[in-house]
Amino acid sequence: MRSYGWKSAGNVTAPLLAPTISPIAKTLESTQTALCDGYSFIGIAIAHSNDTVAPTVEVYGTNFDTESSQTYKAVVNHKLATISGSALGVAIQAGQFGLDYNGEWSAIGGVTKVTSFGTGSMIGLMMSLAGMSGPEMSETGTVTNSFGSFFNDDYIAVAGSDSIPGFVVIPCGLFSTIQFACSSTSSQTVTPLYCLFD
Repeated sequence: MRSYGWKSAGNVTAPLLAPTISPIAKTLESTQTALCDGYSFIGIAIAHSNDTVAPTVEVYGTNFDTESSQTYKAVVNHKLATISGSALGVAIQAGQFGLDYNGEWSAIGGVTKVTSFGTGSMIGLMMSLAGMSGPEMSETGTVTNSFGSFFNDDYIAVAGSDSIPGFVVIPCGLFSTIQFACSSTSSQTVTPLYCLFD
């Protein structure tokens, strides 16, 4: 597996969800996107400007009615997960990762998976369709059989802290583009960061 480095998906000033992404649209509705043709997984992190307010990023897997290199008239967006940031984070300086502000790389407060028919997560269903196996859980504690939970097998989350950058890795192999929609409980700049893997 090869990593292609962390990049900015672009800034948004987000007191509210920005933008609203429809299941079916005519164009890409977000300016915060990651082109993922040919990649298998995407790491997602959150940079933000207010170190006392936690940001939130919704993640959508996007396909078109043609190949992504051709002219398209319809866009299909699958909401995969909502990633909640934290007020904790590692300091980032303007100029790093394409940011134009001093802020922080957020710790991960939680991951909420979207489900289909109320049970199967969209990430897990997409992985199954692509023939991808999820990460195996490893035993990290001393309690017997404290590993092997299938509940978290369709993503990897590193919680992070004020000294460890948090991030989430999900599969992106079935999509041409990943779109992000950001929100915050008070106004601040929010920037999804991403790293692609093949």
